[in-house]
Amino acid sequence: MGLIKRVIALIVLAGLIYGGYYFYQNSTELIEQLAPTLTGAEKIEASSEVLQFYPNMRFRSGTLTYSIASDCDSTKKMRILRAFRIINEETGVLSFSATTTPYADILVSCSKNAYQKGERVFMSGEGGPTKILELSPYPLILQGRVILYNQDDCEYPITEIHELFHVFGFEHISNSKVIMYPYLNCKQVINPDLIAKLKEIYSIEALAEISFSNVSVIKSGKYVNLEFQAKNQGLITAENVLFEVYAVNGKKIYEDNLGEMNSGAGQEFKLSNLEIPSVTDKEITLVIKTNSKEYDKENNLVKVEI
Repeated sequence: MGLIKRVIALIVLAGLIYGGYYFYQNSTELIEQLAPTLTGAEKIEASSEVLQFYPNMRFRSGTLTYSIASDCDSTKKMRILRAFRIINEETGVLSFSATTTPYADILVSCSKNAYQKGERVFMSGEGGPTKILELSPYPLILQGRVILYNQDDCEYPITEIHELFHVFGFEHISNSKVIMYPYLNCKQVINPDLIAKLKEIYSIEALAEISFSNVSVIKSGKYVNLEFQAKNQGLITAENVLFEVYAVNGKKIYEDNLGEMNSGAGQEFKLSNLEIPSVTDKEITLVIKTNSKEYDKENNLVKVEI
C-alpha cells in the first residue's frame, strides 16, 4: 500500500507542476479573456470595424509637431518617440517633429495630474483629440493629447501607439488581437485597417469649402432685401472670397469682396434695397467663390425665387 500511495502522490505532484507550467504559458491569453470580468465590465463597448469619433476626422496636415512634457522620464520619452517612428514608417503619410511650443499638434505628458476623466479603460494611458472643429467633409483636429501615467511591461510601445491612434480620432475595436482593443495584451499588433484609413485620409489634399446657408430674400417692387450666412467648412483658409448676385437675364447686379475666411469661420451678410432689372423678375442667383481650391464648387451657387 505504501508503494501505491507514493505513486499516487507522484502523479498528483506531476499534475500540479504541469498545471502551473500550462498556466504560466497561457496566462496572457487567460487574463485577456477574463479582463472584462476582472475590471467589472460586463461586455466590450467597441465595434468590430475601424471607426472614428467623427467620420474622416483629421489634422489639417500629415506633417505634425509634438511636445513632450518634462514630467516624462527618459524611458517614457523613448517609448513615445518609438511610437511616432512606427506610425511614420507604417503610414508613409504622417511625419512628426519636436517643438517646445504649447501649440504643438500633439501634447505628451506623463503626470496623473494631467489625467482627464473619460470612458476609456486602457489603464496605462489616456489619449484623444482635445480641440476639434466639426467641419464637413473632414472634421478638423486642431490639437490632441497623450497622457502616459503608468508604464506597461510590453517591449513594443503598445500603450503609446494605442493612445496616439485615439489622438487621430479612432475608437476602440472589439478584436482582442489588435492594439485598439480596450484591454492591454503585449502580443497585440496594429490593425492594417487603421493604417489604410490614415493613408486614405491624409492622401487627400487640404482644401477650402465655402457655401451658403440660411438664405432669405424679401422682394418689394424692383427691390429686394437679402440675408444669408457664408461659412468655410474646409481645412484651409479661403482667400479672396467674393459674393455676387445675378439677375434672371444673367446680368451681374451686385458684387462684394468678403476678404478671407478661416476654417470653421462664418459670416452673416445683409443687403438692403438691391435693385433688380424688372419688377417681373421671379429669380436671382447668388454666387460665392474664392481663389483657393475647394472640395466642392457646386454648392457655391444658389438660385432664389423672389
